[in-house]
Order: sequence, then C-alpha cells, then structure tokens
Amino acid sequence: MKHIDVLYITSTAYSGSTILGFIVGSSPQIFNAGELQYFNIIQKKDEMCTCGVFSQQCPFWSNIYNNKYTIYRNPSFLERLKISLYILIKKKVTPDIIENSPEYTLLHNIFKDAITYKPETKYIIDNSKSLWRLIHLMKCRGINLKVIFIKRNIFGNIGSFVKHRKGFWRGLFRYFTMNYFIKRLLINNNINYIIINYNNLCNHPDMEIGKIEKLFKIKIKEYINKLNLKNTHVATGNMGTRQSLDNYKGLYPDDSWKEQLSLFQKIVLKIIKPISNQ
Repeated sequence: MKHIDVLYITSTAYSGSTILGFIVGSSPQIFNAGELQYFNIIQKKDEMCTCGVFSQQCPFWSNIYNNKYTIYRNPSFLERLKISLYILIKKKVTPDIIENSPEYTLLHNIFKDAITYKPETKYIIDNSKSLWRLIHLMKCRGINLKVIFIKRNIFGNIGSFVKHRKGFWRGLFRYFTMNYFIKRLLINNNINYIIINYNNLCNHPDMEIGKIEKLFKIKIKEYINKLNLKNTHVATGNMGTRQSLDNYKGLYPDDSWKEQLSLFQKIVLKIIKPISNQ
C-alpha cells in the first residue's frame, strides 16, 4: 500500500484556515484539495471550483467524481462523548486501524491526479478543520498525517462568529472547546504538528511560513506572490475569502470585530482572554 502524505489543517471556524490552505498550496510540492469532509455535499451540489467552472465540469474533480466515495464527517453523540473523555483525562485516542478506507482511496486518487497538474506534489492538503475527522484519519491505514493548527486571537475569532450571525456565546463555546481539545489531542498522541498564529501570519508572514517550511521541508515563500486561483482546484471554503485571493497582495489583520462586538462582549472577552492563551 502506497502511503499518502496529508497536511491536515485544523482550527475552530473563522480562524483563517481557508487562506492558509491557499498560501501553503501555492507551493509546487503541495496540492490543496480543500475541505474534504464536504466532498459528498460538494459533489451533489456541484459547487463552483476556483478554476472557474462548476466542480462537475472541472477537469480535475470531474475525474475524481467518476468513483463513488462515502466520506466520513462526524461521529455519533456517544462517540464524541467517549473521545472527549479520553482527551480530557490525557489518554491517547487509540483507535482501531481501518483497512482500505474510502478516505485512503479518495486521497490516493487525488494524489495520482494531482501529479498531472503539479508534478512535484508531495503532500495533499485536507482543510477540513474538524477535530472528529482528524481523529478518523488517524485510524486509516496508509495515511501519514502532519497537522497545521491555526489559531486566531479571541476578539477576531468571536467577532467573525457574530459577523456571520452564528452567535456570541456559541462562538465563545466553540473557541474554547475546539482549541483545547485540538491541542490536547495533538500532544497526547505525539502527532507531528505546528501551531500557526493568524495575527503573526498577517504581520510577520515570513516568520510563520518559515516555520511550516522548516518542519515539513517544503518551499512556499517564493511562490506565494505567484498565487493564481485559476490554477487551483478548490470547491470548498468561504466564497468571500476565495474571491479576496484573486489578486493576492498579502494578508492583513481583520479588525472588524471592533464594530461587530458590543461593549459588554468586549469586556467579557478581555476578562477571559488570559485563559484563552493557555
């Protein structure tokens, strides 16, 4: 069985994972496949691909769609509870190995076709973010996982939850639980990972990208300014974010939270910010 090297980007929602996926995917050694947990949904809805056509007509994805895959998304409530308890008591999540998984078959076929577009391809990016999918991929034989955990400061992250009408308290809960459980999972299971700070990525991109290059032995910096979405094949992710990368000139911190959050919400976040940095 040929092993497939996967760069899995994980985070809470609205942390900059879509942007990071395109930045890292600008490297000739990386093929950005987007959020593969939504593969079946995108296939059914025939979403627009970044290459400029609908995914069913995309020269890359139309070929992948010729095969049928049932891709894993979320476990049952009881399974989530069991996994959460394991992580809380700092135990390894020691899953049963899954042979011949649909995930492996899909990633194998993506890698095989990716080489046609990017002959130097070494890694496939799965930008699904989900903690549960990350754990599932850990079970799949033939998949070598390396993880990029991107974190955004609490004001910007919760501000985006409010901006997208997902709710302040819901955003706060997701921020704490996902960031805590993701970090504990990575530490407990000795996974090869790196933490990227979104604000540092905006203000000091060379430093943050350099960390990724060093750990995974890939070249990114010299290709970022050559990023052209028409040469990519991603049918997932925030459409506004994707469009903002059409003429990529670098990242900038999003300070819209200053208008999105109420005074009360800002006070709450200021009080609990020290906890969020732990």
